Amino acid sequence: MGQQIYPVIEMYDGGTWGYMVYSNGLFEQWGQVTTTAFSSAWGSIYINLAKRMRDSQYTITHGHQHRNYAVNTYEHLTIYGRTPVGFYINPYNYNNETVDFYRVTGFLAEGEY
Repeated sequence: MGQQIYPVIEMYDGGTWGYMVYSNGLFEQWGQVTTTAFSSAWGSIYINLAKRMRDSQYTITHGHQHRNYAVNTYEHLTIYGRTPVGFYINPYNYNNETVDFYRVTGFLAEGEY
């Protein structure tokens, strides 16, 4: 069986976030968000997906970075509240110093492509 190629049929590049839709319904969205906490604490950020997913079984990869502070090994970024239209990230913040990155990959709901 030969390899199939599914071209990109829609793309958006917003600078700090973007997405691509492939002709078979595969969807990728990526982004960077800056936490706006004014003190060191756990925070919560909602990531709204640009398109509705088929279900909540999509893949999320994520990263967490501090601009000026050393990161302790026990600090981490958690994901929760995943739905077909978005999810929450819950990072530890340092006074507007935290930057979080994410990438979503999965299939779109019918009618979204």
